[in-house]
Amino acid sequence: VAKLAISLLKNNNDILLECKQRFKEICIDEYQDTNDVQEEFISLIASNNVYMVGDIKQSIYGFRNANPLIFKEKYKKEIEFILKFIEEFSPDMCGIGPFIPHKDTPFAKFPAGSVEQTCFLLSLIRLIKPNILLPSTTALGTIDPNGREKGILAGANVVMPNLSPIAVRKKYSLYDNKICTGDESAQCLKCLNGRLNAIGFQTVTSRGDIKR
Repeated sequence: VAKLAISLLKNNNDILLECKQRFKEICIDEYQDTNDVQEEFISLIASNNVYMVGDIKQSIYGFRNANPLIFKEKYKKEIEFILKFIEEFSPDMCGIGPFIPHKDTPFAKFPAGSVEQTCFLLSLIRLIKPNILLPSTTALGTIDPNGREKGILAGANVVMPNLSPIAVRKKYSLYDNKICTGDESAQCLKCLNGRLNAIGFQTVTSRGDIKR
């Protein structure tokens, strides 16, 4: 049936165009378990509108011809594109953090990102752009108790304490279980300073302009 669908799309431009226009967004969970036929079908109806989530280590459907290398190669190309874009665009700051699902969104059941992957990318970006402002995000500290420290040690040089009034923090809930949502601003700053001091760093509150 899948191969028939592919043939139909390849040989009928009007049907292909209708499918492309019908789907504004295409979300694929467990992308590591996509097989070659499915990938060909997706590539036909896609229009730079595909959102994919997966982890090659979680591939379990080899018995039905899943090809984890599809995910691996596409992930590699996407990372190369993003890093090249950062190098050429040369932004003053680049924010990168792990994805964390929110229970009230369509991505609630999607797997979260990892500290290891985030720190690896932080290190790569630091090598590409030695002077860039690179945050160690609150999301890192949410998925790992020492996540922000690991981000700093990997190459980040910016931290972001939660200074929003406690009464409005729930209105800015981007993901579940965000840390520091109950601390007063002064408490958050004191805690963050202590954590950074413990790994040999200190915070500064002057203008954070990039060094040219």
